[in-house]
Amino acid sequence: MNSHKQNILIPVTFSDKDKVTIEHGLLLAKAFNKNITLLAVVDENSSDDIMQSINNQLEALKQTFSSVHTPRILSMIEQGILMPILKKTSDEIEAASVIMTMEKNSRIRFYKDVQFIKETKQFKMPFLMVHSQEPHPEQSKIIYLPIGFRKEEKEKLVWASYFGRFNHSKIVLLKAKESDSTARARVQAHILFAKKLFDQFNLDYDIIASTKNSFGITKEALQFAHYEKKGIVMICTTKHYGPEEEIIGPPELKFIKNREQVPVFCVNPRQDLYVLCE
Repeated sequence: MNSHKQNILIPVTFSDKDKVTIEHGLLLAKAFNKNITLLAVVDENSSDDIMQSINNQLEALKQTFSSVHTPRILSMIEQGILMPILKKTSDEIEAASVIMTMEKNSRIRFYKDVQFIKETKQFKMPFLMVHSQEPHPEQSKIIYLPIGFRKEEKEKLVWASYFGRFNHSKIVLLKAKESDSTARARVQAHILFAKKLFDQFNLDYDIIASTKNSFGITKEALQFAHYEKKGIVMICTTKHYGPEEEIIGPPELKFIKNREQVPVFCVNPRQDLYVLCE
């Protein structure tokens, strides 16, 4: 497992979507100076012949993307159910991030997505959700950071700083406009914390005063990224679910499934969130 430690973890299904997911993975791996681990999850009762076939497909997939100019691509095969295995493996290798592709919308897909996003709350590392659109070569060079009044907003600022420090990404903070004085004070406190953190590492960042409040700021960030044709929007996931979130899913689900196909980097607000090792 040591060779996989802190790698970018990508579950693969040997479908057309693997190509785009791995291309995003290569960009993220280069940004953080990490390698990639491709994870194939098969049925527990898979025969030796099936296991060998999966291994051959993994080797072929690795060869497709491997070159002297890209991060090293490793692979693993695990038996079981995808999400529990993904959680277990990501913990064992202390993955720097997990990258997954969002499926196309459908009524059946909606219910699967709600269950899926609930299960991602278990991740101790951020996860990047991408779509079918191929990444821009400088996709990770701009990080859009919507800043609202939630206490958890600070969680993503540290990860935004990693992009700035290791990838020289420009960080664009979109400051929510709040009419309530308490909410406004929280937003300002987050901005001051961000400035202190980013100035400490001499990072390149801009602060844009938005006309949107905390509930509309993420959609605006997605529009910015879509207009620029590159960039990643970074959000914090919902820490506690109420009855509504349990049924229709948390607010971040609609942002992850955005029609613009902007990649969304999700940070779970938890005390045991992994940090990125240099």
